[in-house]
Amino acid sequence: MQPLKAYILCHRAESHSLYSPWISEIDYAVVEDYDHDWEPPQDCGVVVSHLHYDFPTAAILKRLTAHNHVPVLVLADGVLEFRNTFENPMVAAGSLFMPVHGHKIACIGLSQYRHLVSWGNQGKCELVGLPRLDDLKGTCARQPIEDEFRVLVMTARQPGFTERQLQQVQKSMIDLRNWFSSHPRLQGKSIQVIWRLTGDLDEKLGVESESEAPLVELLKNVDAVVTTPSTTILESMTLGLPTAVIDYTNSPKFVAAAWNISGPDHVGPVLEDLMNPSAPHLLYQQASYADSLVPPGEASTRMVQLVNQLIECCARNVASGAELELPEQMLNTETIKNSHVAESISLASLFPGQIGFRSNELESLTTQYDQLCREVSVLQGKIDQQRAQLAQARQDTRMAWRHHDYAADQVKWLRAEIQRLNLALRISRRPTRLDRRLKVRASIAFQRWQYFVDQVQRSNRIRLSIFKLGPLFEKTRFPKGVKLPATVKNFETNKRKNPQIKMWKQKPANALLRRINLVTQASQKRLRARRVMSAR
Repeated sequence: MQPLKAYILCHRAESHSLYSPWISEIDYAVVEDYDHDWEPPQDCGVVVSHLHYDFPTAAILKRLTAHNHVPVLVLADGVLEFRNTFENPMVAAGSLFMPVHGHKIACIGLSQYRHLVSWGNQGKCELVGLPRLDDLKGTCARQPIEDEFRVLVMTARQPGFTERQLQQVQKSMIDLRNWFSSHPRLQGKSIQVIWRLTGDLDEKLGVESESEAPLVELLKNVDAVVTTPSTTILESMTLGLPTAVIDYTNSPKFVAAAWNISGPDHVGPVLEDLMNPSAPHLLYQQASYADSLVPPGEASTRMVQLVNQLIECCARNVASGAELELPEQMLNTETIKNSHVAESISLASLFPGQIGFRSNELESLTTQYDQLCREVSVLQGKIDQQRAQLAQARQDTRMAWRHHDYAADQVKWLRAEIQRLNLALRISRRPTRLDRRLKVRASIAFQRWQYFVDQVQRSNRIRLSIFKLGPLFEKTRFPKGVKLPATVKNFETNKRKNPQIKMWKQKPANALLRRINLVTQASQKRLRARRVMSAR
């Protein structure tokens, strides 16, 4: 049986940055001219390609995966991009890893691994990394220059996928150009901008673009990077450069950045932060980088290991004649999942306002600790004293309430004794002289009012208003000096007093009734006389 090898479906794979770092370590064959009906040869141990979304490669990978005889390995050529995955009209819906048309896919980092698993690729994802970034291991950016700040502004290979997205990318680049034009210097440093634009944006903006220069060489000679969502984010973070993502479409980010520009108002503050990046922002960028990319230097080795294991599985399948069975996890991922940020975390840099994090001298810290312990003991003694005083005050309060309850009981007992004595002595409230006087005057007023009401029944032609008492007093023989009861006169001006109008309803005395009858007879005689005089 002849040895099996890997077949790579890609044009010029030897010069492609996705394959060139590792294919020399395996036995391979590159297939450049093929159609949708291409079949793997007898010595094919695995089919490798990154063109899983393009015809005819997508049709071939899907068919080989369904036949399940030759393993298919799909390579992720960069970071996931929301617009390319869900809003690209040139790509069929769901063709980007939903699901993967292959048995395995080489993921570049933990974040991409989790997303692809959630898209229905359970058991297909393997943590590999980006082999083309292995050469950047140990590479650092240039040292900052005192009076110069150099920033790289670049766009992805495809800046947008719709006309609206392209306009938004152009608007963001125009805002950056205008800001740099109005700020030639910032914080005492001259700003130098290196443009690396795609999609003819350099001609539209009227700037010179460094499109031909290698990206790595540009990154080594700048102090910060501003880019649209692309794999450049990881390349810049690999060199430790503060990286900002500019995206006016405000789309979700699969790779989180510590600095984001979503509108014109963010340009100035973000560029000022990039000039002097804070320790918390850099710490967040390191954590996001560790979650998005397998550490450079291991990707090529892991890729070769994965390809060889797939070839071995295919050889066992050919020997047994059974269908292909692959383990759910072929590469060891524990070391990558348990890896942390390599750089140590300095609390003094993360919290510059805290004085306690500035000193690292053990003796001074020990002295401060002893002083603080003594201060704590003094404060504890004061707290105990205050607690004792509080307990005494609570005891005094309880005794005061007891005395209050005892006095209240004594008051109730005295009231009961007074009421008992009143009942025993037959003491009752009798009307005073003023009460009797008001009662008599109210009875007189009632009789006058009754006389006035009965005037109509006595056939009197002069009808007066029953609501006015002035004319009533003029028709009676009583002297005008007799006034109404005080309660009636002051009823409107002093409403707090109980009105005595109800006293009018009491029955008048017999002597008063006889007097009113006499007055009534005299009044009837006068009325008859007036009628006789008027009849003449």
